Amino acid sequence: MTGMLVIPMPVTCTARYLVGADRRHLSPAQARRHALKAVDDHASGTMRRRVKDLAKTPAVAFAPVSEQDWLAMTADQRELARRSGDWISITVETLTSHAPEQEWVARTLAGLLAREYDVPVLDLTTSRRLDGDELLASLHAKENGCTRFADWVSVAAAYTGNGPMLRTRGMRRYGLPELTVAGPVWRHETEWCALLTAAGFRVCDHYTDALNRVHNQAVIAGLVPPENVPGQLEFPDEVGLTGDDVADAYCLPGSFWSRRCGARWIGSAESETPVCLTVDDAPVPTLLIHPPSEWAEPGDFLSAKTAKAAKSAAGQSIPAWPALAEVAPFVTRTQLIHEFVPATGDDILADPDLVRCGTASGRRR
Repeated sequence: MTGMLVIPMPVTCTARYLVGADRRHLSPAQARRHALKAVDDHASGTMRRRVKDLAKTPAVAFAPVSEQDWLAMTADQRELARRSGDWISITVETLTSHAPEQEWVARTLAGLLAREYDVPVLDLTTSRRLDGDELLASLHAKENGCTRFADWVSVAAAYTGNGPMLRTRGMRRYGLPELTVAGPVWRHETEWCALLTAAGFRVCDHYTDALNRVHNQAVIAGLVPPENVPGQLEFPDEVGLTGDDVADAYCLPGSFWSRRCGARWIGSAESETPVCLTVDDAPVPTLLIHPPSEWAEPGDFLSAKTAKAAKSAAGQSIPAWPALAEVAPFVTRTQLIHEFVPATGDDILADPDLVRCGTASGRRR
């Protein structure tokens, strides 16, 4: 029986995107008009109505780049912004939800505007640069009608004197803390990027379960269930992972969210590996993932909690799940951010359709 973690939840979440623009030809007000017209012309009926309704409120803002935007950029993004003239800042703020409406609306507006003017977009949550087609593709269903979780969550590798530290970027779209591996990770950055993404995918499953518990408890008590996410939620302090979770998080062909449909993408009765979670409150709340001893090689994880376990697991390593090999091209080309590695020329644009049966495709044009 696992324990429970109490995680604070914010009241609102904000999506922040910068769209390349020269304000001599495209002011924020003009960008807003063009984006909303593109929504009328190209968005689906349900999304079109929701974007138009939300755009009538202060929740949707088009503005010049603010000091807060500059602070949210990486050094490479600031350099790109300075070289490329003016940018339009698009922000959308909505109530926190396990289905982040602010992201759907902001990505629709930024993607349609960027595609019309053939300009880049900076996603300030994941520090990614994308084009309009790529941003809109992240909203489209992939395998069996599911959007790809890995399009919304990246992983940053911060290289310190003790080795690479990995942390997700994108869990806060849902109001959740980012996930970090407890201790430096040696030699396995690509695999751990996929494992962190799969763990985040499972945490979001628990998010839905936690909201359902709150709803059911209110009904049982004869109360009106809260419409919004409560100020704090209880999550299990352990998630069980298999290769299916990796396949589902990346929408690999044939995954079909296998855990939820009772089928096995791996094709075998693979048992779950329990991964422990703890909350680190300083300086920003973070979920720490403690690798199980059977995934450790000597020297891989240097935290006090896992050092002893690593010594007793000589010769063993992280799991050899086929899904980890399948997603490697997507991870290295699109998802893993090397924070402290100098950029060489323009940073590579992300292609959300790189994973095609385990091979990398070229960019679309």
